[in-house]
Amino acid sequence: MVLAAASQAERQEQGRYWYTHQRTAFPAFALGKGGGYVVEERYEYFHWTGRARDDGQAFFGRDFAGAPQTEGDVEAWREAGSPEKWKIRSSGLTRTVGSKSGEWEADSPKDEGGVFNIPGIGAYTYAELQKFPTEPAELREVLCEGRVRLMPEVAKQLRRGGLGAAPKRCDKASQVLNKVFFTLHETPVPPKVRAGLMRLLADYPGVRRLGTVTDSIGRSGVGLAASFEAADGRGTIQRDLVFDQETGAVLGSRDTMVKPGPKAQEWQVPGRVVNDWLVLGSGWTDTKPGLPE
Repeated sequence: MVLAAASQAERQEQGRYWYTHQRTAFPAFALGKGGGYVVEERYEYFHWTGRARDDGQAFFGRDFAGAPQTEGDVEAWREAGSPEKWKIRSSGLTRTVGSKSGEWEADSPKDEGGVFNIPGIGAYTYAELQKFPTEPAELREVLCEGRVRLMPEVAKQLRRGGLGAAPKRCDKASQVLNKVFFTLHETPVPPKVRAGLMRLLADYPGVRRLGTVTDSIGRSGVGLAASFEAADGRGTIQRDLVFDQETGAVLGSRDTMVKPGPKAQEWQVPGRVVNDWLVLGSGWTDTKPGLPE
């Protein structure tokens, strides 16, 4: 099934502007009188970049409507009076999550168009992305060997401080899964490269094929998974990567608790999704993209 999706990825057409529309959801325990259950803090992103530097780029983001995470959390929320806002504590900070989406806000980009950044791998121009290899073994070298490729101005600033680019790391199968995920939804690598990345994962040691799965908004896809131990002591977590079988497009990534560790919170039980990253849309267009409705 994964290889069939990879074959579909080879057929994707290209255009002038690359865009990606994403939504993240991080669960947290609702505090106070109206709490006692888990809600999702959600954020939505929209980003487009032109093939050439003169085509420009734009970044937008907004708070997306939060909500109780599971059916059990919805029941507890109703019993608590169905509050429209929740106080949560996450990453050492206490903040408020609302049940209504905010307005889109623009974030001024630091660079012009034509440059695409892959977290943990590096920054590449459109022309350089077209030269990526298509064979899985060679693609692994791009993802995992050497040092992160920095933009010239960033590299110059680091050299002034006596620093250099960090080494790329693929110590675990989950790291390779993550790098493929970012490459597929953040950059316009050619269709044959996208297919090669999917084939790399399909046979990678430690990556399991899940067959048909459904994401958090009901989309059906084919899944791959790898487990890892959380660095913060939360325990063993399974990371899934989901593809649309008909188009080969990446639908998202999610982390699910498998075995709670010493630092896990009471609600972080086996089967609980602890991170959900949806790709609502990505691809090429010949006209400058507008904000999603």
